[in-house]
Amino acid sequence: IGIYGNSSGGHLALMLGLTGDPGDPTAEEDVLRVSNRVAAIVAYYAPSDLDPGAESVLPPERPSTRYPALNFDYAKYAKEVSPITYVSPDDPPTLLLHGDRDATVPIKEGHALHGAFRRRGVIANLIVFAGAGHSFQGEDARRATIAMADWFSKHLTGKKVVDLSR
Repeated sequence: IGIYGNSSGGHLALMLGLTGDPGDPTAEEDVLRVSNRVAAIVAYYAPSDLDPGAESVLPPERPSTRYPALNFDYAKYAKEVSPITYVSPDDPPTLLLHGDRDATVPIKEGHALHGAFRRRGVIANLIVFAGAGHSFQGEDARRATIAMADWFSKHLTGKKVVDLSR
């Protein structure tokens, strides 16, 4: 299974993909005995570090009316809800797609998460879209979709089936 998401959905895809476990054979419930790990992740312009010091997706006003999900006690919970906290050597291959002009989730988030993956030996790639903001339009959207399809093809089937020359 491969998972992907954009923005907050990318955050959720990262949280799901980076916190999976192999299952517990001694668990009472059948569903807890099997692995919930995924085989690949693609995250578009995803928040990865909600630490207030990261100066990323923190809303300018408190409480946030634009992003109500960000109304929580950062001092207590920022690390728990930050995907970068959970990066470990057994994580699935992860593709990060990010615009270098993103004012909502700055590109430094993509670079920081990519660096964390590299330091722990996780297969990861960061594709930076020059001039793109917090969504991809036109040619950028097409290139991102092709990159995602190629990533999943390679890491879920072992084959490169997408022709990037088109």
